[in-house]
Amino acid sequence: CGSSGGRGSTCGTRVAPCFDSTPVVRYDAAVPPRSCGLPLHVTAAIHSAETLRYFLLEGRPRLEPLRVFESRRVEWQGRVVTLCALGTSHAVLVELGDTALTELLTCAAGDLEARVLEQRAASSACVISRTSDALRYDCRLSPFALDGGDRLRGAFSSADQITFTYGVDHGAEEPMTCIGWRADDTTLVVETLHTYPHEGRGVRSESTFRILTALKSENARGVRSQKSEERRRASPSYACSPVLS
Repeated sequence: CGSSGGRGSTCGTRVAPCFDSTPVVRYDAAVPPRSCGLPLHVTAAIHSAETLRYFLLEGRPRLEPLRVFESRRVEWQGRVVTLCALGTSHAVLVELGDTALTELLTCAAGDLEARVLEQRAASSACVISRTSDALRYDCRLSPFALDGGDRLRGAFSSADQITFTYGVDHGAEEPMTCIGWRADDTTLVVETLHTYPHEGRGVRSESTFRILTALKSENARGVRSQKSEERRRASPSYACSPVLS
């Protein structure tokens, strides 16, 4: 889903692409048709909201068959988070030591060499929830009709965004991928937006990664607070005094 006309508008620390993206073709996979003279490791797929698929993967997938145009790497609570714009799709990797959880939207997955935890057709709205590697993960996929002013819904600083567009023939409207992220001590929020102007459609993902130990601590505080309230209500001082006639 990319071309040499691709333009990325990004801030933050840039990391090297996951592979050499030349020669250039307008496909979501790195390996184009045989006419381009390259080996066929995966089947090339023209970008389309209809063929876009969502994957949640355990481990580090093989991203080399995919065209990684822009990427950023950030630290989050001892974890390394890598966000990649794959033309009109994306990948988010959250790594801690030897473990990794990966969210992937792509038109041409090929052999990812990672365990598939969940997969969906991104053309239908759905919610995915999963617990893996001490993380609670929730994602909402929302296909929508383009209205010309489509942007990320969340509040993200300019340093925590990737916006990638690439040129198409005959002056047609450019497909766009936007990725925004923000994090605090317990939660990482990632939102993506992918537009397919030639189809008049787009797909939005809104994902939350939450550290389970923090969630357990909050639950424990809630239980303690509830028990404290129950004891207070059961104490004699809480009981109403009898009404004297």
